[in-house]
Amino acid sequence: MLESSRVTSKAMGGQHWWERILRYVFFNLIPDWIHQKIYTKMAEYRPQITFLPFAVNRGTGRVAPQKPSKRYTEEQAKMKGVAI
Repeated sequence: MLESSRVTSKAMGGQHWWERILRYVFFNLIPDWIHQKIYTKMAEYRPQITFLPFAVNRGTGRVAPQKPSKRYTEEQAKMKGVAI
């Protein structure tokens, strides 16, 4: 996630000729339906804190399932007395 953010910011704000070409291709040559698909995929990811109840999905779009962290899963198993 951090690497993709770094690459995106460099491509969007960089001044090299290849970054300018990349911006031109992304904003002018890629069809709108592909942009819509990318933005929808980004909006599906909605991380939440696992020790609080999950927020209700009030929108029309789908929400990607969230996998609990390994540490949280282990703590919950210990509390229930189940060995992993």
